[in-house]
Formats: sequence, structure tokens, C-alpha cells
Amino acid sequence: MPADLGAVQLRDLVVISSGKDQPGVISGAMSNSGGSEARVGFATDTGQAVYASAQPHSALQLSGPGQTQVQLASVPAPGDVVRLTVQTSSAPAVVVWVPVLSPHGYYATLAPTSSSTSSTSAPTSSSTTSTATPSPTTTATP
Repeated sequence: MPADLGAVQLRDLVVISSGKDQPGVISGAMSNSGGSEARVGFATDTGQAVYASAQPHSALQLSGPGQTQVQLASVPAPGDVVRLTVQTSSAPAVVVWVPVLSPHGYYATLAPTSSSTSSTSAPTSSSTTSTATPSPTTTATP
């Protein structure tokens, strides 16, 4: 699922999970065409937000090789969809419906870990993920 948040563009969003009410890993492409670091928050209706950051003028694969998993605490069963509110500090929030897939085939390496995501940096793109509660924003539905 695509989402445009000003200088930040998200493409091909999916969530990988082993089962209903289990953790889910966000996968997709994130690019930042802006001149400063961008921090993007991802939140479900029932969970705490998780964050990923991208350096200026960069692109990265969320939860990809060499990246820390961007992991939601609890998502619907594979085959269903999850409502994510995606936001940055410089653009209004966007709501997207993202498919939940099982960790098989292409997505086998993206199975959720047993713990929540914590703040870390990736070796090549300086991507960072963390968990925190987002501040309220206006929600736009596509």
C-alpha cells in the first residue's frame, strides 16, 4: 500500500505475522526526498506506535537486510488487513489498510522476533526504529 507524507514516500507496505494477536513486522520501501532526517510513526488502532527514520535524500527497505525490524505488538491474522496510521512531524497523518501476510516464501526471513523493537541504527542507511506514543494529529483517509 502506498502512502505519501510530504518528502517521505512509503510503497509496498505489508505486515508479516505468524498469527492473530501476534507481533507483526512492517515491510516496505521508504524514501526521503527532503533535506533533513525524517521520522515516521506507524500505529494500529489498539497498539503503541513504532518509528522508523531515514536520512535525507535516501531510500531504504523497512525491516530489510541489515535493518532492525519495525515490529507492531499485535496484528490481525494473516489473510486479513490492519489499519495503520502513518505520520511524520511535517505532514498530516495518513490512514492505510495494509495486508497481513504469513512469514513464508519471500517473507520467510521477516518473521517477527519475540521482543519489541528498540532504537537502533542500520549500517548503510542510518535507519532507526523505536517505540513511543505519538502525539495527536489530523487524520486524512485516502
